[in-house]
Amino acid sequence: MLNPGDKQTLTFELVPRDLASFDTASSSWIAEAGQYTVRVGASSKDIKDTASFRLPSEITVKTVSKTLSPGREMNLLRP
Repeated sequence: MLNPGDKQTLTFELVPRDLASFDTASSSWIAEAGQYTVRVGASSKDIKDTASFRLPSEITVKTVSKTLSPGREMNLLRP
C-alpha cells in the first residue's frame, strides 16, 4: 500500500498475444508489425508516462479452425 505522495515503479511484459487482432482471411490471431506506444495514467485524459517499442515483423499468434464460419459471404465493416 502506498501512502499519499509515495511512488513505485511497476514492470510488466507484453507478449504478442496481448497485441493480436483477428484476421479473417487467414483465420488467425496476428500481432501486426509496426510501432506501438503504451500510455499509462489514471485515465485516458490523465496520462502520466509513455513508452514505445517496435515489432519488426508480423507474428501469427494462433491459427484457428473455420468450423463455424458462415455459409455465405458477409459484408464486413471496415474502418
